[in-house]
Amino acid sequence: MLDDGVDWAALARGDGDPGLLIEPLRSPVPEVRRAAVEVVVARCRLSRAAPAALVPMLEPLVRDPRAGAEAVATLRRCGRASARFAAFLAGAAAAAPDPGMRRQAVETLMLVGDPRWVDPVVREGAELLPHPLMPVPCTPDVFDAVRRALPRNGVLCEVVARWGAAAAEAAPQVLGVLPYTPEVATRALLAVGHLAAPMVPELRLAAGRPGGLLAATALFRLTGDPAPALRALLTARPPAPPGVVALLGPLARSLVPEFELLLTSEAAATAPQCAAQLLAAQVVIAATGDTTAALPTVRAVLTAGGHRASMAVAVLADLAAYGYGAPERTVARGPAGGGWRGEIAGWKPELRSLLSDPLAGVGAAGLLRRLGEPADDLVPVAVRAIEDGRRTAAAITLLDELGAAAEAARLADSDARLSTGSADDDLVSTDELQRDRLLAIATREEPVPSSDSRPAARGGGVRRRP
Repeated sequence: MLDDGVDWAALARGDGDPGLLIEPLRSPVPEVRRAAVEVVVARCRLSRAAPAALVPMLEPLVRDPRAGAEAVATLRRCGRASARFAAFLAGAAAAAPDPGMRRQAVETLMLVGDPRWVDPVVREGAELLPHPLMPVPCTPDVFDAVRRALPRNGVLCEVVARWGAAAAEAAPQVLGVLPYTPEVATRALLAVGHLAAPMVPELRLAAGRPGGLLAATALFRLTGDPAPALRALLTARPPAPPGVVALLGPLARSLVPEFELLLTSEAAATAPQCAAQLLAAQVVIAATGDTTAALPTVRAVLTAGGHRASMAVAVLADLAAYGYGAPERTVARGPAGGGWRGEIAGWKPELRSLLSDPLAGVGAAGLLRRLGEPADDLVPVAVRAIEDGRRTAAAITLLDELGAAAEAARLADSDARLSTGSADDDLVSTDELQRDRLLAIATREEPVPSSDSRPAARGGGVRRRP
């Protein structure tokens, strides 16, 4: 603890005049300057208003040639306000002697949406790419720079894959590097939703690797051959990607005897075993159209609570979205009409009991909405999850489907950061991206449709303006 008369702990909590940091940030004493820097970072993590006020105070640190690594590491944690020092970061990304410093500079340029990270990544390759969970904003300038640079280094396909459907227009450039970087290019093309005949050789290889179900399904779409997908299903790590099992439908009949062995009407002892049960239920329903053998097991896993329940809810949402079942399906009618939806409608008490579950609550609320539950009854579930930092991204999506503009505006206008569960260095940037989503919900004229394309299950909530 520094004995300099400054209450560093109070400053870090947001108490006291932030102007007190100006002199410590200029201090030639490393310990004093580091203490001030940590206060800046702590306040930026607590308050959305803090970076605009505090990041400019870092200029002496940025200008000190001896403090380059410290300056980059600090800006990495301060969000978009670090863009004011983008020229410094670009220089560090291009020429810093330490590879760790270059990588942090690249990550910060990514987070502030500055395209000057592209050339260093092209030169050095995957070593400069961030960890897989770091958000990489796809701004127009960055997207254009990536498209132009793709022919020079296919490693940029990794970034395209992270962007997913938002980067669909980059498919021609990714196809151009497919012969040179087939594995990563194929992964990117799958992520953006593009299928083309030149992908077939790599898809065949990928379909035989662990986790190859998505590639095998794409191969089925391109060639009509279901065999690789059926083999991949037998060894897949559940849960299956949304829509994959439904696509195979009756073609998966040969797998039914093996998967039916897992449908015991009781939840297995461990979460991985329950995941296998849920995959078995998906396959049997898709192949036969008959839920009789499958739904009791799904219900048992659902009522187990926690992670197991969250997986069961995801499977039921997949059923809702992709309309499982062969034409000769034999599902009894229930209070919500025919098909699986009528049968599941009787599970509303179990689903309501999950609304306070930290892991399953958001998914249960989404499923209840598809079963006709009023949107206003479910909005508090989404809001509570966002405020508590439980499945924040999914809860914001649910808030959008419910049409809760006023609640989104309130959460966006708050000065307090959302608890997003991100890595420490990503807390500010992730909150900024989630706030963008909340602002979009608050200003959108109509709620987005739910992931269920059926009119009976859509019905967005009433729009409530702030």
